[in-house]
Parts: sequence; structure tokens; C-alpha cells
Amino acid sequence: MAYAVNYKRQVLKHREALAGTVVCIDPASGAASMPGFAVFVKGQLVRSGVLPISPANIQLRLVQLRALLASYDLVGPDVLVIEKISGRLAHPYLIWSVGVTVEATWPQILIEIPVAEWKPYAKADPHYTKTDEADAICIGRSIMDLAGLQSSPRTVPSRGTPKRQRATSPRPGAPTKRKVGGRTKPRGRSG
Repeated sequence: MAYAVNYKRQVLKHREALAGTVVCIDPASGAASMPGFAVFVKGQLVRSGVLPISPANIQLRLVQLRALLASYDLVGPDVLVIEKISGRLAHPYLIWSVGVTVEATWPQILIEIPVAEWKPYAKADPHYTKTDEADAICIGRSIMDLAGLQSSPRTVPSRGTPKRQRATSPRPGAPTKRKVGGRTKPRGRSG
């Protein structure tokens, strides 16, 4: 929770820089998935895609990642936004790919975004399909929205909205209760 608060302060602190060129990366090491990217200029998505890393050993994949970041002109943004990798997701190769990405892009400002901050944008989008590119776009949209730079209205439910309502009817086959003389008794029993 403390990291999320710090992350939000960081976004608001760098709001002016976020109005420049922002590169958003959904990191990957190229083993199971590819790094997705999205480029925002003045709060608007201008291009996105996937960095196609060919299967090889991790050292060669990291060299390819560095070269692809340069060839896709993702170097020198005002802000680099990359997913914060921690906990069970912290595979060493993934952490290495984040390090290579940060080093290769030479951002003026680095912002790590917690997964819990951008996932609601994916869930709220009825056209969202899980891809590395779509994840990078959602990362960017969540940052732009928090900074107040998104031109479209907020589509994410507010934090005060419950995620799901409790079912009011019991599950099938579950015993139910009835009110008898001011007391609640199980159905089907006399008393």
C-alpha cells in the first residue's frame, strides 16, 4: 500500500514531464512472452507494439532487447514507465530485462507502476484482449489518467465501488432458514 501511495506522488510530481514523450513497457525476457511497448506524446497514444526477441539463451535475448529498444526509437524519453516486478513475479530473467530496458532507454525520469494500478484499466475495457502490447497501452492509460492528461473520460470504476455484490440467494442445495415466532429456524424442521 505504501508503494502505491509513493507511486501516485511520483506521477503527480512529474506531471509536466508526463506531458512530453512517455514510453511505457510491459517487460518480458523473451522466453514466454515478448516486451510490449506504447509511446504517448502529450497524453495521446501515438504508437505501440511488441519487441520480437528470438528464442536464444538469456544473454543473447538481453542483447537483442537492447538493440530492439534502439531500433524502435524508444531511447531518450522524458519518462519511462515500466511495470514494477516484485514478489512471485520476480524471476531473475525478468528482473534482468527490466534492468536492460532502463539502461538502454536512458530515460530522464523512471516510474515503476504496480500491477494493481493498471490492471483495472484492462478489466474496464470491453475490447481488451491479454497481449503484451495491450498491457503496455493499459500501463500508459493509467499513468495518463492519474496525471490528468487522458483525453477520454475515466473508464475505471472508482475505488469506492465494490468489485462484486454478494449473492442474495443461497447457493443451490444449501440449507435455508425461516423466521418463526421472532426466531430463525432451519427450513424443513418442525418446532
